[in-house]
Amino acid sequence: DNVQLDSQLMDLILDNAIANATKHGHPDGPNVRITVKGGSNGSTVFEVSNLANPNNEVLSTAFVARMFSGEDRDQFRSSSNLLSSGIGLQQTQRAALASGTDISLCQEGSLVIFQAVQPSSCALPSVDRNDQEDEDADGVDLSAFPSGLHICCIDDTPLSLRTLEVGLKQNARAAKVDTYGQNGPADVSRFLAHAPRTDIIIFDNHLDFPGQHMSGVELLRTIKQEGFQGLLVIRSGNTSDEDILQYREAGCHCVLGKEIPIKEAAVIIKKA
Repeated sequence: DNVQLDSQLMDLILDNAIANATKHGHPDGPNVRITVKGGSNGSTVFEVSNLANPNNEVLSTAFVARMFSGEDRDQFRSSSNLLSSGIGLQQTQRAALASGTDISLCQEGSLVIFQAVQPSSCALPSVDRNDQEDEDADGVDLSAFPSGLHICCIDDTPLSLRTLEVGLKQNARAAKVDTYGQNGPADVSRFLAHAPRTDIIIFDNHLDFPGQHMSGVELLRTIKQEGFQGLLVIRSGNTSDEDILQYREAGCHCVLGKEIPIKEAAVIIKKA
């Protein structure tokens, strides 16, 4: 049977799962296996399994939950492995949220199992919509967005940027989504020069580049003071009342939590 899914985001999810299985599996041979099978209620299950490294602790439910949430992020240094993509389980979770995919990771005996479950009802809207089709299947009014929108984003993780690029083209009628931050601090000057020529700018607040931390709010304030007339958006994992007040005072028009799927974020942007 044919399966309708976001191929780019699923590629990112599975590529990261395979990389983790290869790097963290049994040192004498992780025996990575990939299977695709039918699940309950017509869902499709993508499974990546590997032999566990006997020198590592058994994966616990609590540990996996913390890694998915990013709760212990500050306790871990970025990998120095040249094969590392720099993408972790927290970013994989964001891609899963954006694509409507349920992901899980567990250990059964000597076997580590990662699963990505794609529900049968997760149909993606077409990028080329007829202007007279005002709403997609989930109620996002695409006609509320001008056609040909040019959006610019800055974030410190490649996966977040790809999630934004794919999701905004599908859900906000964006003709072009430019992304910055993949190359670390070197991207910031190029971003500041280019972003003011676009319609919507989306900032990650905490830009934790290797060896340097930068503030998205300060970048927003700089662009605002230079007379930018478009929509300014902060997309952050920090959205307390105090945080939102800080963003608003800097000139932000719209605040998005990073846990919000891109389809829902598009609705919030539409209303801003």
